Amino acid sequence: MRAGIDKNEFKYVEGLLANHTRYPKWIYEREQEIIYPYRETDGNIGGGSSGIISNETERIASMLVHDKRLNELKRQFEAVSWAMGDSSDATREIIRQYYMTCPRVETWRSISEAVSYSQRHCKRLRDNFVVKVARELGMTK
Repeated sequence: MRAGIDKNEFKYVEGLLANHTRYPKWIYEREQEIIYPYRETDGNIGGGSSGIISNETERIASMLVHDKRLNELKRQFEAVSWAMGDSSDATREIIRQYYMTCPRVETWRSISEAVSYSQRHCKRLRDNFVVKVARELGMTK
């Protein structure tokens, strides 16, 4: 166990942090998939009534609200954003430099020098941040 959560949960949250800057694009793309779905042409003219909502605007609004993938993307993005806003400047800088810069060129040594903390303290702040995100996502007690 690392920082109160198991290794797989820790790695999962690290993945969220590494992809945090991509979430707005993914959310936008998923919304566009829902609003403008791919539709095959139907050669069956006539046929019976379908079981879907006939009002297009109502159908799209309902799908945007109830889409599981879209809601999960938003929940993950908001959890990391909240944790960033709720953290100290040093913690935010550590997380930004280590996870959100692409490609990762910073080492723990250079990050610790940039924020004027020891490497061990930087890793402790990182661990606490990961636990905070995991708690916000309901992964821990």
